[in-house]
Amino acid sequence: MSANTAGARENDPSPLPRPEEVPLGVGVQMDRLMVEAVEQQTRGQSENPLWFAWHRNRITASIAHRVSHSRFVNGRSDTPPASYLTAI
Repeated sequence: MSANTAGARENDPSPLPRPEEVPLGVGVQMDRLMVEAVEQQTRGQSENPLWFAWHRNRITASIAHRVSHSRFVNGRSDTPPASYLTAI
């Protein structure tokens, strides 16, 4: 977090960082209370802008399932599906 962001967070009663403040990548960890708070605040999916913000550029269960069952992963294609890569 930058100094400006940290200062703004001190006055914010919300325990959650904004989605863009959580780094992307393998090994990123969030504590249980934060995960539960994000889950509660992102209910309603298609009607909830926070749901879209938290899922942007992340590999979700539905994306992982589609990729793991693709022709490329199963050896029936030499090219990964572009639409799946775009989703990630």
